[in-house]
Amino acid sequence: MLKVKLLNKILKIANKYECFKIFPVDNILENAYEDLISFSEKDPSSKNNPEYILESYNSYLSVLYYRIANSIVDNNLILARKITEDSKVITGIEIHPCAKIGKRFVIDHGVGTVIGETSIIGNDCYVLQSVILGADKIANNKLGNRHPIIGNNVEIGGFSTLIGSIKIGDNTKIAPHSIIRNEIPKNSKVLSLGMVQLIKNETLKNINFNGYIKNDNHIVLYFDELKQRFMNIYINGNLIKDDLVITENEIIVKTYKNQINKYKINFTNNEEFLLTI
Repeated sequence: MLKVKLLNKILKIANKYECFKIFPVDNILENAYEDLISFSEKDPSSKNNPEYILESYNSYLSVLYYRIANSIVDNNLILARKITEDSKVITGIEIHPCAKIGKRFVIDHGVGTVIGETSIIGNDCYVLQSVILGADKIANNKLGNRHPIIGNNVEIGGFSTLIGSIKIGDNTKIAPHSIIRNEIPKNSKVLSLGMVQLIKNETLKNINFNGYIKNDNHIVLYFDELKQRFMNIYINGNLIKDDLVITENEIIVKTYKNQINKYKINFTNNEEFLLTI
């Protein structure tokens, strides 16, 4: 019964856009059904009721519109784009029809989420509201791959922004309000940057902090043009000389479990970077 209702919704959308001749209904139905079941299993507010999601969740509808648009994009790009543009108006979620999205994909809440043209998303991914998979420039981006490549089983918290053709490894969890500019290895947890404070001397303008990754034993801090400007790092007031790796744009340093760690990094020209985790 559920598949019949889903099929009827798919056919209703197809009829609206008159795309039956270029419309692989069996493939769309299977992918859309798996999306629906995955949503019902992962979202407790859905009461494990896929029919409830099908009939009332605009965030699921946005993925359904995408599945239809993506299935015809090679035959009729203009129509595919029209379908996703209409979906954006209805749902508040923008998914480019050329994006490549794997199986069992879920957007929950979703308003404000944007998935760019060359984005690639693996299987079993879960995305919340106002997530941006964008290019690294506002305008005049080069053609070709310019959006993130997301692995399998990745969760992206609300209001996070992922910029450029970076790769996010499998089984990664990205906290809300994160800004990601660097590649993330698999099995990582990327924490919010809400407690980061960057204090700059007016004469020093070339150090940019791009985020961090934390695991059980170490933290990796990402910067631009780091190596020539780094001086020293303190953890909880103690100068660290051992268990410290400096590269051109990374500082890899130990972290301590089960306590709040305060990092202070000194650069040339009296610049300090403060991070509390």
